[in-house]
Amino acid sequence: QSIVHSMVEFHDGSTIAQASPPDMRLPIGIALTWPDRLADAAAPCDWTTATAWTFEPLDSETFPAVELARRAGKAGGTAPAVYNAANEACVDAFWDGRIGFLDIARIVGDCVEEHLAHGHVADDALTVDAVLVADAWGRARAAELAGVAA
Repeated sequence: QSIVHSMVEFHDGSTIAQASPPDMRLPIGIALTWPDRLADAAAPCDWTTATAWTFEPLDSETFPAVELARRAGKAGGTAPAVYNAANEACVDAFWDGRIGFLDIARIVGDCVEEHLAHGHVADDALTVDAVLVADAWGRARAAELAGVAA
């Protein structure tokens, strides 16, 4: 169906979803105009027509990065910054042909696990500087592991 493009689940149990008809003009418009929104980038959902949306359980084996992102988010502190930085570094390495697509989640996972193992996640010490240090470390470590993976 490709109607729900993203969802955010909050700790109160509610979920907010971004829904629109399947049309790449909307995400491209968002990317080009962020933080503003491009008027009429795509047709809106037609809420006057009865429509059924079906959802399938997430296949964590096929999509391991989702569970990894949840783990980093639950750990808190600087773990999400490491996840994001390592992911961006791995995607760059993939586009450059240095690693395979399936290496991305493995390397990001290795970076997050190494970061968590060293206890660099205390929420009470979360500062902009701590996030920037974690970001730099995540990028450097992922680049290092990507070099080994090649």
